[in-house]
Amino acid sequence: MSQKIKKKIILGSAQFGFGYGITNKSRISKINIHKIMKLIKNTNIKFIDTAQAYGSSEKILGNYKSDNLKIVTKIKIERGFDLIKKVKLSLKRLKVNKIYALIIHNPNFLNSKNLVNLKKQIDILKQNKIIQKFGISVYNINEFTRLKNKLKIDILQIPLSIFDRRFLKNNFLDNIKKKKIEIHARSVFLQGILLLNQEEVPKKFSKWKKIWLKWDKLTNRDKLEKMNACLSFILNLKQIDKLIIGVNSFEQLKEIIYKFQYKKKYSKISSFTKDINLINPTLWS
Repeated sequence: MSQKIKKKIILGSAQFGFGYGITNKSRISKINIHKIMKLIKNTNIKFIDTAQAYGSSEKILGNYKSDNLKIVTKIKIERGFDLIKKVKLSLKRLKVNKIYALIIHNPNFLNSKNLVNLKKQIDILKQNKIIQKFGISVYNINEFTRLKNKLKIDILQIPLSIFDRRFLKNNFLDNIKKKKIEIHARSVFLQGILLLNQEEVPKKFSKWKKIWLKWDKLTNRDKLEKMNACLSFILNLKQIDKLIIGVNSFEQLKEIIYKFQYKKKYSKISSFTKDINLINPTLWS
């Protein structure tokens, strides 16, 4: 495994619990999950990203020796939420006594009234060493800006890819690092669509045909090159501490681990698009 990626990879487990992403309509089989978990153990990958919203993902991870893993789990909050109760539910499913990080899945729900309650519960969880770090997962810069001075944020999860460069504007990443915040990049393959050749791309994306053709031309219609391009672009950003990689199969993870090669030529490649309707999966419906 490339040392460049080994230190930064977090295995995304959404596909453990349900069919996640535009390229994957069914969850990973139990046999594949077993192979994946064995592979990350053998390659010393320690970090796993999961969520209560990921179907049975937490319960499935609980079937493995999760004490040896650094688990990041995301929780959605609702009106009158009891954060500690929700965390205890995750711990029960994961069969662990503590986790590396707790991430709020829907930070837009936070307001002046429930922030006080949230901060108190986070302090309790940290004091009891149930969580090591606290963070938020955002879709745009405004979500973070609104909360940056109201919460002690240890981790910020952001969407970032060779197509989606919204968080690279105005030295945003540098400013985040000055606050000593850990940055996790997600959607590095844009739900897997960046690994497809133009003829494989779903019809709903046909209006961006010229972009897909340009992307194909750059990577020579080679899936492995597409993977290298996507990962090399992210790994060139020194501000990124971790990158969350979700896979559709054991074979796909094996390819990433053993065949990835850092390609400097992709590190400063020009942008393909600024169309928010393409780079933001929440707008794909």
